[in-house]
Amino acid sequence: MSNNNIIGDLEQLAWKKNWAGTWSLLECCDFGREYTQLMSDKYGKGPVHTLFLIENGNSSNYLVPDEVADLTGVLVDKVRADDSLPEQWAKEIMVQADRVLRFVRRKNPAFDASEYKKLWELSDAYLEVHFPIKKIVDYLSPELLRQSLPVLERARVYAEPVYAESLEYVRRFATARAGEYGLTRDEFLAMTREEFDVVSSGGSIPDKALLKERHVFSLVIVVHGRVVGVLHGAAARSLAERTVHKIHDVSTLKGATAFPGIVTGRVAMVKNPGAISVLPSGSVLVTGMTRPDYIHLFKSAAAVVTDAGGVLSHAAITARELKIPTVIGTEVATKVLHDGDLVEVDAIRGIVKILKTN
Repeated sequence: MSNNNIIGDLEQLAWKKNWAGTWSLLECCDFGREYTQLMSDKYGKGPVHTLFLIENGNSSNYLVPDEVADLTGVLVDKVRADDSLPEQWAKEIMVQADRVLRFVRRKNPAFDASEYKKLWELSDAYLEVHFPIKKIVDYLSPELLRQSLPVLERARVYAEPVYAESLEYVRRFATARAGEYGLTRDEFLAMTREEFDVVSSGGSIPDKALLKERHVFSLVIVVHGRVVGVLHGAAARSLAERTVHKIHDVSTLKGATAFPGIVTGRVAMVKNPGAISVLPSGSVLVTGMTRPDYIHLFKSAAAVVTDAGGVLSHAAITARELKIPTVIGTEVATKVLHDGDLVEVDAIRGIVKILKTN
């Protein structure tokens, strides 16, 4: 299939943000393989397509809801047939989390190609249970959800450090290796996995100007476990506008309730939580997805709104713990809302209403 045909197919699909973070293009290539091929190999069903948007050190992942539903349908059937399965998954994710954390916490790692390969072998085993645990809770019946949620939430909290520490490990890896190829860390991390494997085997290094452009703005297309395209610059922006950034004028956003309550306040848009120590009083924290480094901002927020996330997302668990009205999974909050907008967060109905734009 030609690139034009692939791009045409992408434009016809409905996309939903799966997460927002700071993963690099290099890492996203392996996540794409895991979300599609790994899930299909493990469970017989999995997403076919996934997109990754990279922008100056920030990244977002998008999946097709109908394709995710095919996988979760298989998982829900498994749980209905064996209601002990969530507890088994919970135990397994803690085992796999320990394995990943032992690996990335080692002192003086070799930081060679075999190390990087080993990291993703461990990540594969972890994601085989992490992905189902996060997705299945949004599809369980109320009875199964009440039964399964406590044990799954405990396991999810236990495993929370895995991705933060894995990300830091890859940053140390890139810092240690980039110089030998005449690259900066960001340029090194803008390679695809295939390019990294070639370079590690003594092959040619991608053009530095191309790597710089990818770091600034790029779109990675993965289909059936393969990276079938990496667009950058104007081409990436154009496709993003026709796919994952395709939104209409809205005055009301709809998501899911993580913790109930009704709050009126002004939007505080946050992409880099480390750059902000405290939010202005009464602020509504708006972001793509939260991670542990957002905790201090939760404590000063009147309410929280995210693009992505489900019942077991970090935002949902933290909202329940701190009792902060929160609406998750709006998909477009960071695109529709702006700093200073006055909004009403109705976290009883899962609605965010724009009262006045800034």
